[in-house]
Amino acid sequence: MHHVYHLVDPQTRAVRYVGKSRNPRARLRAHIQEAAARQNTEKQTWIAALAARGMAPVLVIVASYPDEARAR
Repeated sequence: MHHVYHLVDPQTRAVRYVGKSRNPRARLRAHIQEAAARQNTEKQTWIAALAARGMAPVLVIVASYPDEARAR
């Protein structure tokens, strides 16, 4: 299955990022690791700022599809 997901700000509940992945929880961990390593994108800067406050994005799976073409 291919999943479409949102990364939501835990304080404002605003959707800050939309992505797709076969394993959204693993992809969230990768987003967090990438932000810890470098903050050269708005998403990475946002995640690093959350981490500095002891928080993380909220992962919300919004749709699931049997193939990648439909997930796009």
